Amino acid sequence: MSARAGLIAGREFRTYVLTVSFWLSLALGPLLAAGGAFLMPAPPAPGGAGSLVLSRSPDGHQVVRFDENVPEGAKREILRSLAQGAVARVAPPPIVAPSDGGLPRLLLVVGVWAVVTASTGMCLHALARERAGRTLEGLLALARPWEIVLGKLLGVTAVAVLVLAVWLVGGVAAIGLGSPSGSMPPLHLPTASAVVRMVLLVASAVALYGLVAIGVGGRARDISDAQNLSRPMFAVLLLAFFASLMSAVGGAGVLPWLGYAPPFAPFLLLLHPRPLVEEAAATALLVAGCAWAAAFAASSVRMGPAAQRGRTLHFIASRLRGSR
Repeated sequence: MSARAGLIAGREFRTYVLTVSFWLSLALGPLLAAGGAFLMPAPPAPGGAGSLVLSRSPDGHQVVRFDENVPEGAKREILRSLAQGAVARVAPPPIVAPSDGGLPRLLLVVGVWAVVTASTGMCLHALARERAGRTLEGLLALARPWEIVLGKLLGVTAVAVLVLAVWLVGGVAAIGLGSPSGSMPPLHLPTASAVVRMVLLVASAVALYGLVAIGVGGRARDISDAQNLSRPMFAVLLLAFFASLMSAVGGAGVLPWLGYAPPFAPFLLLLHPRPLVEEAAATALLVAGCAWAAAFAASSVRMGPAAQRGRTLHFIASRLRGSR
């Protein structure tokens, strides 16, 4: 990374960090996690001495009361043993642990999707703001197009990563405070290779959508024009979210070919890891998509809406002259 790209990234980072909306979004994640943790019902106590209460009514009849965590089969066995004069022992109900990491992966995909959506919007406005304020020409006089693209992308990504990190830390702390014992539940840490794979997939998703957003912002005349031009991109991002939900509910066999499409691949690969050959093919297509998005963003910064319109009119005029 060049020094000029680093300066542009720092300028972009400060632009968003010094806004009120940034601090509101920073506090939103921990507040939602804390509210969800305290609203969640406490798990039932394990079966044991408190699972069975024997008492006698005023008319002399024996009354048997069970806790909610006693299974129906155990209740019948207890009543049968009491009728025979024996003593029954109530075993705690079996606790079934989740067999896979489907729910944590889905939560991870939802968090990554939120970060990608936020960073895509910021990348879109980053170029549209420069174009509308007539400051992009000054940047082009000082830096190359790829340095502007890289600086904008890194600055916005740093903001999104900071928000995601605060959300994760606040969420983990809220879960620990909201647990019945007040202590942190045991965490199953992923391996180093899984962490590297996750970081690369998240980075590719942010880069792909962020570069396309920078390209769209560079082709727009102002912020309103950029918002209109970006509707198809955000529609694809919304489709990626629903495709991830469908894959989480139905399993990896639902729409398996979407895992090879670059707009959907990062989310679906985070949700369902694939064999090495399939992941290599999907990764190659994802890298090709990111390369195309980078070229599109750099050309948009260099050409702009006026130059693109002039090239289009020149092409139409030349075609009309050739047809005569």
